[in-house]
Order: sequence, then C-alpha cells, then structure tokens
Amino acid sequence: MDIDLSQYMGMYVDGSRENLDLMDKQLLALEDDPSNVESIGEIFRAAHTLKGMSATMGFEKVAHLTHEMENILDKLRNKQLEVHQGIIDLLFETFDVLRVLVNDSISATDSNVDLETISKKISEAAAGQGAAARKPEAQTIQSQPVAPTAAPAGAGGTGKPELADMAMNEFEMQVLLEAAQHQANIYYMKVQLVPDCLLKAPRAFMVARNLEELSCDIIKSVPETKDLEEEKFDLSFRMILLSSTPAADVQKGIESISEIEKVTVTPVTPDDFPRKFAGDAPAAPAPAPPQPPEPTPAPP
Repeated sequence: MDIDLSQYMGMYVDGSRENLDLMDKQLLALEDDPSNVESIGEIFRAAHTLKGMSATMGFEKVAHLTHEMENILDKLRNKQLEVHQGIIDLLFETFDVLRVLVNDSISATDSNVDLETISKKISEAAAGQGAAARKPEAQTIQSQPVAPTAAPAGAGGTGKPELADMAMNEFEMQVLLEAAQHQANIYYMKVQLVPDCLLKAPRAFMVARNLEELSCDIIKSVPETKDLEEEKFDLSFRMILLSSTPAADVQKGIESISEIEKVTVTPVTPDDFPRKFAGDAPAAPAPAPPQPPEPTPAPP
C-alpha cells in the first residue's frame, strides 16, 4: 500500500484556516493592546501548529515562513525583544504573505509572493536589526514573559523515552492515528554519521532522497529539516516515517549511503509518543494556598 498524504488535505484545509483565523484575531488584539502577552503566546502556538502541519504535508514555503515567525515571537514572549508598532506592522505583513502561501498550497497555485524579502525582514528584526526593529519613540511597551499554560485536555503519558522530545502536534498525531487504522507502517529512524563526516547537509539530503525512493514520507524530523539543510546539527538526526516498505528494506536503503555509520529503523505506534502537543508549555505550578493569619494574643 502506498502512503498518499493528499488524503489528509481536508484536515490541512480545516486546521490551517482555523490557525490563520486565530492568528488574525490575536494580531488585532495585540495591536489594540501591545502589552497583551497572552496574544503573543496564542500567535506563537498557532504559528507552531501551522508549521508542523505544513511540514508534514510538504508545503515548505509555509513551513519556512512560520519557522521565521516562531523565532521573533519566541523572543517577544521571552522579553528578549520589545513590542512596538514597527514589530506589530511586520507581524501583520508576514501574516498577509502567510495567508497567500497557505491558499497557494491548498489550491496548488503559485502567487509568486516575495518570500525572501519578508523572511529577511523577520530575521533582521529578530536579531534587533532592520527598520522593523527600530522602535518609534514613546511607543515601546516592554513585553513580559508569557505565563506557562496547561497542556490540552487529554494530554498525558510519556511514551517511549527515546521519543520524549518528539511530541506530535495535533495534526501530526491525527495523521499517525489514521495511518495506523489503515495498517500503514510507522517507523522511528535514527541516523548516525561517521565522526569525520565533512558534508553533513549533503548526507541528510541523500537520506531524504533515498527515503522518497523507498516510498517513505517524513512526518517529523529532529532537528527540523531546515536545520538539517543548514548543517545545524551534530552527527545524528532522527525521523518519524510513514511507509509501505518493510523496515529492513528502509534500513538497507539508508545504510547504502556513504559516511553513514549506523542506521536503526524501529516500528512504533501512536501510543509510543508523548501525548502532549508540541508548542504547549507545561502547566504552571499551582499557587500555594493562603496561610491563615497568626492568632493575636489576648491582652493581659
């Protein structure tokens, strides 16, 4: 059986529009009140979820832009950048481009939006550079760290230890659940490069190419595929795959690549993954209960 991710397009359409609507609403709220740190957190979570969904479906432009948004939003919510009108305007500009890219992905069209320019603006602003980073006088409002939020209802369970940092977002988990219902193979793959490997990014590219030839779809990668392309990793990376190919054949196909020291391909199930959707912060500790006042001694 071949795995066809297009069968999940309906889920992607619904999920992407829901997250775009949420981002639009929270951007307007942030414009009305730049001190609204809850809105920054909501925009970050929506961008994170949309990034994961888009990467799963192979919509790389959307995944790339939401990754850039995450970087600047993370700095805003952690008080590493200040919220001001220039930043807010940039977020709105980015959102407009993002909405076009999502619509292009859904309709299989190309609006030729200038992704490079907007990406450069975001990365410069995140680094405190560029026009958007320069705050207008008397308009800067410093953001406060976003309070941790509880995991969604139904979250819980830790899964296998080796998968502890591979928590699935809601869309990814739904893809795994539906794949399991159709008896598709779900694999956890770890690739270790040789210690003296000099061209790590090309090796990662060859792994992805061989996986495609082996009818494997990459559902998740740690580090993310963008970081693999930019060699932002040590000597190993891990992936979650969907495939109709036997695990032994997948392993052989990757072991055939030069400068690969070791490959393990292990069948897993959706229950093996942490049931905490990625992007959700851990629950904040409950405040200590108020202490009763000390009794006042009676006068002599």
